Amino acid sequence: MTQFLFIILIINFIASTIFCTFGFGDALIAIPILSTFIPLKTAAPYLNITGLILTISIIIKESRHLSWKDALFLDIGSLCGVPIGIYVLKNADENNAKIGLGIVIIIISLFKLLYKNNIQIKNDWWGLPFGFLGGILGGAFNCSGPAVVIYASLRQWEPKKFVSTLQAYFLPTNLFVFSGFLAKDLITFDVKKLVLFSIPGLLAAMFLGGILNKKIKQENFQKYIYYFLLVVGVILIVSSALRK
Repeated sequence: MTQFLFIILIINFIASTIFCTFGFGDALIAIPILSTFIPLKTAAPYLNITGLILTISIIIKESRHLSWKDALFLDIGSLCGVPIGIYVLKNADENNAKIGLGIVIIIISLFKLLYKNNIQIKNDWWGLPFGFLGGILGGAFNCSGPAVVIYASLRQWEPKKFVSTLQAYFLPTNLFVFSGFLAKDLITFDVKKLVLFSIPGLLAAMFLGGILNKKIKQENFQKYIYYFLLVVGVILIVSSALRK
C-alpha cells in the first residue's frame, strides 16, 4: 500500500474538495478509483472516517446557515425508507437496479438543465418524501445522496445552506456506518494510518472547497449541481455495467 500512498492521498484530496464545494459525492467519485489500489474493506472505512471529519467540520463552521428543520424531515423520511431499500437489495439484481437509478438521475439532470422555467418547492414537508426516497436508495445501493441533493436544489437554497444542511442529513447515516465498521473490526491500522496521512489534505480541501463554494453564484451553483449529478449517473451506469 505504501507505493500507492501518494496517489491515494491525491484522490482523497480531489474527492474531499468536491465534497466541501458541493456537499456530496466524495465516496461515489473516490471508491471506484481507490478500490483499484487498496482493498474495498480498507477504502470504505477510510472514506467513511474522512467524510465524517469533513461533515462535522462543515456543520461546526457553517452552523448559522444550517436548517435543522429540513434535515429532521429528511432524516425521518429516510428512516422509513431504509427498510424498503434493504428489501430491494435482497430481492433485486443490484447492477440492473443501479443502471436504472443512473438513467433516472441523468434524465432528471438533463430536464433541469434544459427546462428554462425554474421549478421551486417551498414547503418543508417535502423533505419527508425526498428523504424517504433517499432512504430507499441508501438501503438498496448506499446511494442516498442524489434524492436529497435534488430536494435541496428544488428548494433553491444558497450554496452555504445547501452544503451545511446536507451534512446534517448525512451525519447520522455516516455515524451508523462507522459504528458498523467498528463492530466488524474494519477500522484497522492501515485505515488509521491513511486517515492520519490525509489530515493535511483534508485541511487543504476544506479551505479550497470553502473558497469555491463562496465564489460560485447561486444560479451557477444549481447548474453545476446537475452537471455533477450527470457525472454521478454515468459513473453508476458504467461501474454497474462493468460488473456484469
